[in-house]
Order: sequence, then C-alpha cells, then structure tokens
Amino acid sequence: MCSSDLQQQFRHLFTALNSSPDYNEWMDIYKKLIYWELEMQKSGSPEMQEVLQSQKSEANTEFFKFISRNYANWLSPKGKECPVMSHTMFQFKVLPHVEKGTPLFFILIDNLRFDQWKAIQPIFAESFRILEEDSFYAILPTATQYARNAIFAGMMPMEIEKKFPVQWKNDDEEGGKNLHEEEFFRAQLQRLGRGDLKVSYTKVVNNQAGLDLVNNIHNMMNNDLNVIVYNFVDMLSHARTEMEVLKELAGDEMSYRSITASWFEHSPLHQALKRIADKKIRMVLATDHGSVRVKTPCKVVGDKQTTTNLRYKHGRNLNYEPKEVLAFRDPREAGLPVPTINSSYIFAREDNFLCYPNNYNYYVNYYRNTFQHGGILYATNRGCYGLNDRGNPTFGKALVFKLQADHTALVDVPGGEDPVTTMIRMSREHAQGNPGGEANIASIAIFMHGVPSGIELPHSRASTFAGLLAGHVRPRLDILLYCCLTARGGPGSYAGQLAAAMRPHCAEWMRVFGHTTASTYSTNTAGYEFVSENGAEPVGRTNREVCLPDPFLLHPLEVTRIATAIGQPEALVSSHIIDAADSWMQGRGGRTNVRGQACYTIGYRREEVKQAVKDAWILPSGGEQSLRAALAPRPHRP
Repeated sequence: MCSSDLQQQFRHLFTALNSSPDYNEWMDIYKKLIYWELEMQKSGSPEMQEVLQSQKSEANTEFFKFISRNYANWLSPKGKECPVMSHTMFQFKVLPHVEKGTPLFFILIDNLRFDQWKAIQPIFAESFRILEEDSFYAILPTATQYARNAIFAGMMPMEIEKKFPVQWKNDDEEGGKNLHEEEFFRAQLQRLGRGDLKVSYTKVVNNQAGLDLVNNIHNMMNNDLNVIVYNFVDMLSHARTEMEVLKELAGDEMSYRSITASWFEHSPLHQALKRIADKKIRMVLATDHGSVRVKTPCKVVGDKQTTTNLRYKHGRNLNYEPKEVLAFRDPREAGLPVPTINSSYIFAREDNFLCYPNNYNYYVNYYRNTFQHGGILYATNRGCYGLNDRGNPTFGKALVFKLQADHTALVDVPGGEDPVTTMIRMSREHAQGNPGGEANIASIAIFMHGVPSGIELPHSRASTFAGLLAGHVRPRLDILLYCCLTARGGPGSYAGQLAAAMRPHCAEWMRVFGHTTASTYSTNTAGYEFVSENGAEPVGRTNREVCLPDPFLLHPLEVTRIATAIGQPEALVSSHIIDAADSWMQGRGGRTNVRGQACYTIGYRREEVKQAVKDAWILPSGGEQSLRAALAPRPHRP
C-alpha cells in the first residue's frame, strides 16, 4: 500500500477517535491499530511508524478518559448497558459453545496481548479453522488475581470475597492468589444451571505440567468442557523485567511478539493441540489481561500497607497526582474488596507506572521499558522470579556456600540429587592442609522452593540437615534460606527448627535466616532470623527489628522532632522512614553470584543497612531534607 493510502487510513482512524466511540467502536479501533502496527512492521517505513505511534498515543489518552467516565456505570446495578467483561465472559463467550457430544476446550493463556495472538494465529491456522474473533473488557486491576479469578467465578472480586471469604486473598495477604479457580469455575457452572456437564480443569505452570498435558489430552475427549490455563506468557513478561538476556531478546513489541510465536510453536501446548486437531472438537482461546511497555513514571506516596504493584495500588492515605491515575475512593464502586478501612484504589493510565519517592531514580531506571499490567491501557485485552510457588526460570535451584578463607562455591540442585553431600565433600577437599580440619563451612545460602515446614533438599528435615553438617561447620555460621515462607511461624517454622538443631554445633555464633512471605528472593524484605550466641537458645528477630535503629523503635520523640520540623503528620513520616529502610534492605544486601548473575540478597550486610538508616534519618543533615522533598505538598497545577 502506498503512502497516500496509509495516510488516508490514518485519517479515518483519527476521525473515529474523535467521534465519541462507544465500547464496541473502541474494540474495532483497537483491532485496526494492531492491524496497522503489524503492517508497519513489514513495511519498515519510519515516517508511517511515527504517525502510527502518535495515533496509538492519542488512542490511549482518549481511551483512559472513556474508561474513567464509564467504568463505574458498567458495574452499577442501575447501569443500563455494558460490554462483556471478565466476570461475564465465561457465561456469554464460552458456555454458548458447549454442545453435548462435542468436547469444548477452553484455553486461557495468561497475559496474552492481542498482538501476540495475531503473531501465533498463523500457527493455529495450520491445524484449526478459526471461525470467530471477538473481544471483551478486562476488569480493573488488569492483573491475574483479579481478572482470572473473575473469569472463573463469574463474579467481581468483591462478590468473590463475600461468597468465598476463605479462598479469596487480597494483595497484602500471604498465600497463592489463584489457587481456587477450579472451585470457582465449578460453582459458576452450578449457578448457571450447567452443573450436569462433565468437566476437567488443568493448570500448566511449568514444563513438566506441559508434558503431562501432552500425554493426557486424549483422555479429555470424553468430557463436555475442558479448561486449560497456561501461565508461560505471563512468566515471560515478568522474567523479562529481571533478566538482561530477555531484555535484549524482547526489547520492543515486535521482538516480544516474535518470542511469543517461537515459544508457542515449540511449546507442549502446541504439541497437545496438534494431537487432537483431527478430532471433532471446539476450542475457545482467551486471555485474562494483557500488558504494556511502561515508559512514564508517576510518584505515589502511601503508608506501609500500600501495595507494591507498578500499575495499580491500594492502601490508605495515598498521595498522588489526580490527573495521572483513575482513583476509586470507595473500592466497591469498582467491584473490588475493601482490604482495610479507608482503603482506596488507583490505576495507572496509558504507559505510566507508579513509583514511591524512596530510591525513586533507581526504580524508575529499573522498571522503565518493562512489560507490566494492572492499569488502564488501550493496548491491554506483573529479580528473576524468586524461588516461589511460580518457579524460577532464571536460576533454578542452587546452593551457595562459603568455606574458610573466603572460598565461595555454587552447587546446582538437579532433581533427586543431594547437594549437601557435594558441599561436605568440597569442604573436605578445600580444608586439606588448612588449619581447622573439616570444620570448614562458614555460610550457606539456599535458593529454592520453600514452605513453612521445609525446603526441596533431599535431606531437608531440620534434624537430618543439622546432623549431616555436624563436624563440618565453623564456630560462627550463617545459614540463609532464600526460600519462600521458611520462617513463617516463628520458632516452629523450618528456619526456627533448623536454628535449634544447629545450636549445639556452633560454639560462638550462629544465624538462620528465612523469608516469612512468598516473593522474589532478591527483593523480599519480609524476613526473620534466629540467632544463637555462645550456645544459648536462638533469639528470633524480624528484618525490620534488625535493620531499623533503636531510636525509631523505642523513642518515638525522634519521629515527633522530624515531623514538627517539616510540618508533616507523624504517621506519614514514620511510614516513609520504614519504607525507605525496606528499600535499603533490598539494595544493600549481600552480593552473591549465581550462574554469573549478581543476586543482591538480604542478610549479609545488615550493619551497613543500619548505618545507612542512621545517617539518613537520625542525623539532621540529610534526613530532614529528603523528607521535605518527598512529603512536601505538591504545587497546584492548573
């Protein structure tokens, strides 16, 4: 197509954008924008690409206004007309295709953007006839725990929490957020009068589960409805944030689409679908939300209960620029739970992302140009992963230990093998000819899955592990468990039990550190350590108790002094100091190289963290100035 024809098409798009489109027209405009984006990819015309990007930017601006005006009305009981959304998608877009005698496969690929679908569509078309392509509106936040649960429950999150108070988890609550989708899904079928259907539910979160799907998909042919949830694209989006290699491979939307297409072509999902391609089946492919490459930071100030999401936040006392977000002071207007009294939600617009003032420049540089979700964008249909319940595509499982004379070694942990034995053997070899004999292990850092009761090592039972290490550890020993939840439960947790079991083997000083939450290990500051000195019973302390200086824990007059000096509420000052300390704990941890990549972990350099807090907040020189700048009222913007 020649340049004049393209310009004419863009003029049509411009006219459509400025004609107050309704929700159906917005969906058509978006499809056209994606179509031309893919065409521009082929043409390589910089001028036309610039025009298209300008049109996309304008569309995002206008779409944000459209959502701001209409979203609450769509969810209101008095609302007259609304589009199909996450919580009604299953009822209106999936169930109508269920037909006795013909199995229906409902495949939900988490975080699949529309342009990514267009990238894999030709591969689908090799085996299947595509009959229809339709759209729906994802609910806010455009995040898995909200949108995907809404799809399977057939309800907004506020209703899910009301009907399933035990199963629903808010952002700030510990535990998996999408563990009960099958239960929600079966309850929805009962509510819609389709409880008679023979159904299956399969969630694929790792390669082994994908291979199991390939082997078992023939068994699903006897069901009326088969649900398959595939997490890889969402994992790819998050991993790209942390992995430099993926940032290079998926530097922009075009390369992101290319990686998605390559993954799907060689994925177990594609293999499984090809096995039933010659059968009489129906298939519905969908997603729960998409993502956007964020570019524009926006400052948000909140208290310590504010969530950390980059595209949405909820909490009390949120301080933000109103023009930069869509805010719901009453979450119920958006169909959302109310986690705490006076909680409000804010959602980022366009390509914005939300950052705290603490370490602002660091986080802006770190997250800019990453793919995020949760906010409002027209292009939407979240370290490496820590070793949490979602797996770790970056490092896998590893054990890092330090021997006497500062010798550090890495042992990979393949399934079924025993790295503890390897560690002890290497310590013996290193100790040959050195003073101290075999008592040579000074610190151990373990990176792998964890639960409150244990980790994935073959001999992980606390008493067994301690018995294996007996006679091989130095009088002063660090054991750092970068494993989810291993310190939850205090002395009764795995970390607490291990500390008690190791105490007889460490004559001078011993520490066992673990995480109390499930999160990325390189940024997880929710930790707990058990310390034993001179053989005494281990004493447990949280990271915050270790790293926040005593004056702020024991002498609130210091907070009062600073709050008075800068004219801000004490609660806000205290919250800001705590958030800053948390941020420093993330950035000033020990540096461990795992497979050539630097992992900044928590627990090695705690004294430096404490000193940094003292220097910045207790001494009048820097702390007050920083607080003044961070908490000063914003000037009015006309």
